[in-house]
This record gives sequence, C-alpha cells and structure tokens, in this order.
Amino acid sequence: MSAESPLTRAADPVLPSERRTAARARMLVCLRGVTKRYRTAEIETTALAGIDLEIAAGAFIAVMGPSGCGKSTLLNIVGLIDSPSSGECHFGQHEVSRFPESKLAELRKGNIGFIFQSFNLIADLNVWRNVELPLVYQGVPRARRRDLVLEALDRVGLGARAKHMPDQLSGGQQQRVAFARAVVGNPRLILADEPTGNLDTKSGETIMWMLKALNEQGTTILMVTHSASHAARAHCVLSLSDGRIVATRRPSAQGHASGHAGALVG
Repeated sequence: MSAESPLTRAADPVLPSERRTAARARMLVCLRGVTKRYRTAEIETTALAGIDLEIAAGAFIAVMGPSGCGKSTLLNIVGLIDSPSSGECHFGQHEVSRFPESKLAELRKGNIGFIFQSFNLIADLNVWRNVELPLVYQGVPRARRRDLVLEALDRVGLGARAKHMPDQLSGGQQQRVAFARAVVGNPRLILADEPTGNLDTKSGETIMWMLKALNEQGTTILMVTHSASHAARAHCVLSLSDGRIVATRRPSAQGHASGHAGALVG
C-alpha cells in the first residue's frame, strides 16, 4: 500500500514520526479499545467489543454489517449520544469518554449533525421550524438563523415548501428536510443512520448525491447502510460483526478487504 493511500494502519510503525504527528492533528474522531455493554437484571450484552478506529477530517466512511452487529451503537458513541463502558473516545482535542451529558450536549452543538432512517421530524412544526431548531438550541441570533435556514432549504430544493408540515411531504422530501436540518449549522461531522432506508430508488440517489457533494466540500461523514452501491460512494467501508470491525476496504479495491481493524481513514 502506497504512502499516499487513504487507508493506513492506525499506528503503523513505518510512518515517520512527523507524518504520524500530522495525521493525529487532522483526526476528528479516535476510538481506542472502545467497548459498550448493556446490562439488565438477567443478562449482559456486548454491543461493541474493543473498537479501534481513527477518522480523519474530511473522510466519508460507510459502515456495513448484519442487524445487531453494533452499527447504531458505534454511531451513538461517535455522535456523543452514548458513552463507552470502557476505552477512550476522542472528538477533536477532547477525550470525551467520561464527559457528563451536559458537556457532551455542548460539544454536539454545531459540531455534529444527524440524519435518521425515519426522518425524525417534529410533526407539529413546519419545515422552516424543523430546520431552524438546531440553531435555536445553539443560541444563533434570529436574523442569522433566517439566512442559514434559507440557504439550507435552497440547498435541498425545498425553499417553496418552508411553510408545509411534515405530513404534507413525500418521504423523499421529508428526508431532504432532515438533511437540511442536519447541515444548517455547518457541522464538522454528519452521522447518517440508514439515510436511504425508507426511500424509493430515485429519492435515495438524491440523498446520496447530496451527501457526496457535502463531503466534497469538506464535511466528514459516517454512514450506516445496508446498500453496497451506496457504500461504494464512500472512501472506505468498515465491516462489523459481533461488535468488532472485522475488515476495512476501499470501494475501488472491488471487495478486497485490507484486514486492518484499526484504520486511519481520510
């Protein structure tokens, strides 16, 4: 693998020290030995089992695997929605694995946007208010909110639907509203959990085109998908099984996995 490859073992000893330092400086997310366990009175379930992963700023990563393998849990850890049971989780310059929820919430604001399979729009708010909501939480002044919401809705071609309610829109339009809501604050990272799962083929292609264009403008994207064709749009595909990263590959490699469970991607 050449020195310029976008996929490199996370702690490759052959890399010169200055290159390793530069690589760390552009890391957005770093997980070290991350494990997540859920306990009930009768059983303990391990959702993630010793994940090592580094994601560089500007990367587009797809995560694939069977149901129950830990994909959504991984997104929740990276998205600062949940904390690991053990291991380290770094976001930017912060080691966040023991942050309280109040500090995680502050770090999420303006840094992370979410796109869900089920859209998660608020039914009693119109399109404009749904897209504006993250900016309200961030305390953005009203005049600035107006400009940002207009820009986001124009970006997804829904400026004329600003006053519509979610139930007046098609599934594809609702997902475009969700996309606008995710990007309105210009976050550093977009987490997309099966963003095309409830869409027809044409609407799904539209969402993938928008994600790819957003990434080309510099936004980091981590996307869970069951679609091999959509995963092929990413720089790298991670395969999960039983809470572990079992393979990483570049789509251009036509299915030949590298076998590096801890990957520097970007």
